[in-house]
Amino acid sequence: FGEHGGCFPPEPKRLREAAEKLRVTPIYAVNLAVEREGLSDKHWVYFPEPEFPFYRVGFQSNFAPHCARPGTTALYVEVSHDPKDKLDAEQILSGVRGGLDRAGIIRQSRSIGRRSTPTTSKPMFRAMSVKSA
Repeated sequence: FGEHGGCFPPEPKRLREAAEKLRVTPIYAVNLAVEREGLSDKHWVYFPEPEFPFYRVGFQSNFAPHCARPGTTALYVEVSHDPKDKLDAEQILSGVRGGLDRAGIIRQSRSIGRRSTPTTSKPMFRAMSVKSA
């Protein structure tokens, strides 16, 4: 809430007080380019099960084909976490890769390019390409 430049009436006091009690859950968006076309025919899939470190995987190239080169799939993985947790990029990416493997989306041996961006700050690290054995 706050100032609206006079465009909107002021919000009721009880609404402002309720909003101040809300908490933010940070999300890391991990963007992947996998060297295989057609990993899924879905736009996105939710993963409520606790064995997955992410809650949603989206297959961006299914709804925006220009986001992936021919022969590849562009996907994003959303990972929420407690703001008190100290997570680093490798920890998040390791969990994401393992979870995608368990879900049958990619195999650990697939070559991927990756980039992770916390939604509340600057990008965690530059895009890079890796090959796992």
